[in-house]
Amino acid sequence: MRSYYRGGFELRANSVAQGAYYYERAFVQFAGFTFGKTQSYFDTWAQAWSYAHAYLGAGANTSAGGRNVAAYTATLGNDVSWTIAVEDTTSRRGALWDAGTNGMALGAFPGPNTWTGAGYPGCGSGSVTSDQNIGNTAAPFSVSGSCATGDYAAQSVPDIVGSLRVDKAWGSAQISGALHQVRGNFYGNDSQSTITVGPNAFTGLRPSDVWGWAVASGIALNLPWNPGDKFWIEGAVGQGTPCYVGICQDGVNGTYARANGAFVTAGWGLDGVFANMVGPAAAGPVVGGATKFSGILLPTVWDVAAAVQHYWTPSLRTSLFGSVTGWETGGPGSAMNNLMCSSPGGPVRTIAGGTPNYATGPVIGCNYSFEVWGVGSRTVWNPVKNLDIGVEVMWSEIHQHMDATTVLMNFGGGGNRPAGLYHPADEGTVSGTVRVQRNFWP
Repeated sequence: MRSYYRGGFELRANSVAQGAYYYERAFVQFAGFTFGKTQSYFDTWAQAWSYAHAYLGAGANTSAGGRNVAAYTATLGNDVSWTIAVEDTTSRRGALWDAGTNGMALGAFPGPNTWTGAGYPGCGSGSVTSDQNIGNTAAPFSVSGSCATGDYAAQSVPDIVGSLRVDKAWGSAQISGALHQVRGNFYGNDSQSTITVGPNAFTGLRPSDVWGWAVASGIALNLPWNPGDKFWIEGAVGQGTPCYVGICQDGVNGTYARANGAFVTAGWGLDGVFANMVGPAAAGPVVGGATKFSGILLPTVWDVAAAVQHYWTPSLRTSLFGSVTGWETGGPGSAMNNLMCSSPGGPVRTIAGGTPNYATGPVIGCNYSFEVWGVGSRTVWNPVKNLDIGVEVMWSEIHQHMDATTVLMNFGGGGNRPAGLYHPADEGTVSGTVRVQRNFWP
């Protein structure tokens, strides 16, 4: 039998608090079973080579917050193990968007439902100015005190995760898979309780549940020319599971937004989209009329990431890392992209400033797909045992697929940025971290 707990105290820059207590791991293991809060068994690595790379959505990584799991691991011999687990879906939820009713603004998940409470990973308070930061759920345009779940219904089935892993003297390799239930709320304005018709209709109906999936594989090699040197590479792909490739509010990067002058870039890591497809002046769908509704449509998500770490001396090490992560609708002409680009509740406008609707169809050149790129380097010095002094520099960029000649993006105003229409463009930033960490137990 084994039990494990990891927690600590932390004080960050730009905080007036007196520091915060946190816990990251707390679990019990016996006879092959694991119960408690730990790293997901889907993950291929723990991003030990970077402080902030998780903000890029890089890799299948649970993040420091951990995940509630119940798992069984079987040892198959020859250093091979197999695990089957059920894992709490909360930390792997992005958001659903009812694009027929609810709004979706730059830098924010769609409403109306929110998860509130202190200490939820990725949920914070405060504001960030509009010309700063990339990849933060406390979005560059907003003040946030909770995490949105969009039009998700209540959790019904936990995520089902399996992995096959080998650990050898040369390193380790793993292949893993996951099933994730995507469960929508009612069509229309689900903050009311009586059936109505019109553009903001409440139908009393909800879309059928669908299952998202993800698979990942990765390898970590112990490089032979120097003790401690390692090389990692990892890739993942899925549908309706952006949190399994790192685009998730649990990793503080479920939505992206950055403005620069008259230009803006944005990305939403939605798990899926559905709608009661009516125009702004339409009478609304007939309750039960199947032709008026779309079921939940799922995006394709993927990532590729790699890193290498070298020890200059036993107390000084440097890592280089890079990744690209994608969230794809299928592009112009696809059902999902057409649904999103026709929504009057979204931020997309025509080049003339017109608001789309389901009667006139999608805005020409609209494509909600995006990728997040990033490269960086970190150096850590250990002057004494269990003391880390680290410096990291990272470049990151959002690459969006909107056609700047035919599309404008509407922003309602906030922070020091006025309301108005902005041109879509790729935006990037260079960031840095200085971290001093004292561990009181290895």
